Amino acid sequence: MGSKTIWKEYKEIPTWIMLGNIFGIWSTSKNEDKEQVMVGSHIDTVIDAGIYDGCYGVISGIEVIETLIEEGFKPYRRL
Repeated sequence: MGSKTIWKEYKEIPTWIMLGNIFGIWSTSKNEDKEQVMVGSHIDTVIDAGIYDGCYGVISGIEVIETLIEEGFKPYRRL
């Protein structure tokens, strides 16, 4: 499974697509041995599934990571 740059402006996050899912791990040399924190959601066709189900949940996870990077945040754990 090859790594692709889905977020071209954030080359430090290796990303890959598997079974229709996008995965990425934001790690640094100081947190590679730490457990990771997972952020994510899914897109599906559940009727009345809730406000954060679907596209909003997916996009909000990506936005959180982008904002943390832009603000210079250095994660203690892998995200």
